[in-house]
Amino acid sequence: MGFTIYRLATILTLALTLALAKAAYSQDMDEDDEFEDVGAVLHNNLLRSRSGIKRFLAATTSAETKSGVVCYAKSKKVENVCDGILTKNGTTLLLCCRNRCRSILDDANNCGKCNRRCAFGRRCCTGRCINVMRNKNNCGVCGHRCKKGRPCYHGICGYA
Repeated sequence: MGFTIYRLATILTLALTLALAKAAYSQDMDEDDEFEDVGAVLHNNLLRSRSGIKRFLAATTSAETKSGVVCYAKSKKVENVCDGILTKNGTTLLLCCRNRCRSILDDANNCGKCNRRCAFGRRCCTGRCINVMRNKNNCGVCGHRCKKGRPCYHGICGYA
């Protein structure tokens, strides 16, 4: 009786693991049709600002402008502190999403634009939802490239 329960538990565990793996890999590698050019967001915000590049450069050096800071996207009385602001040496682009500054380059809940969530098994890499378990340019984590001729399987380069 105990051995039968053990076998059933093992089979159930394997079936569940395979089902989850299939769900994670069944989605496309990239979602190019939904991708909005992140550079255009930065460019448009520079053109809309009152003092142009001076305001932009001043904001990027501000210690107060960081992810999570309160912002007001629709307010005309208060200037938005984070729309189109690059921080962390240019690796983070902030937008005002739901009254908070959010990085649209690496936030899985705001990937590429506000409120675009990455599906299960994907990560936000430079503003795109990527399956890091199979992508040779983002293998396992964002930015980890596999060497030439080595595919990415299960987030490991050359896994066989």
